[in-house]
Amino acid sequence: MLVVSNFGSQTLPLALWMLGIGIYGIVATLKLYERSQFHILRARKLRARLDILCPDAQEEELQHLAEKEHQRRYPLLMHIRLNTIWIGLHSLILALSMYDALVSIR
Repeated sequence: MLVVSNFGSQTLPLALWMLGIGIYGIVATLKLYERSQFHILRARKLRARLDILCPDAQEEELQHLAEKEHQRRYPLLMHIRLNTIWIGLHSLILALSMYDALVSIR
């Protein structure tokens, strides 16, 4: 639509809509990351308590073995956070929509 309309005043509503989508995406991603970190923290606390109450389960050792195996399978992807990918996408949408809005105003 932007290409067909030649970045005129008709494309400003679309650019503003995409701007809103970009902002919403970043905020939603940050909120989901916060909730994920909360649940991970809860799980760590519960595993630590389980290890104290039932040391024969060797939960901590099994957790470390699973982490090492996962790191062997995915050595590069292990260091890329999912929220970084999503924030990058929404930041790109935000930047492009800001550019479109500025060009549409001129």
